[in-house]
Amino acid sequence: ATTAIYTLSLHDALPISPQIDMAPELLSGSSYGKPSDVFSYGVLLWELVTQKTPYEDFTSSFAIIKFVSEGQRLEIPESPLAEMTGKCWSQGSSSRPTFSQIVSFF
Repeated sequence: ATTAIYTLSLHDALPISPQIDMAPELLSGSSYGKPSDVFSYGVLLWELVTQKTPYEDFTSSFAIIKFVSEGQRLEIPESPLAEMTGKCWSQGSSSRPTFSQIVSFF
């Protein structure tokens, strides 16, 4: 199986503000791939459980970038999805589950 790895340079077009589901490696300009998508999926799980918009209380994009880059995460309420959400949000991309593992979890 081929593993897709991509890189993002400072010259690549990025939105003015970060997407609310961007993985730490994307925010820092490092290589990214499927584990980055798993991080984003974790944000989606959090949204499903909380019925809230991620980072809605943050005052700037820079605050979100700093928060995520430092390994901090939004509070995950107790739910059947809590454990998987936390795993998807691992700081290190190699520590995140694969989508096959996520499917097996469900």
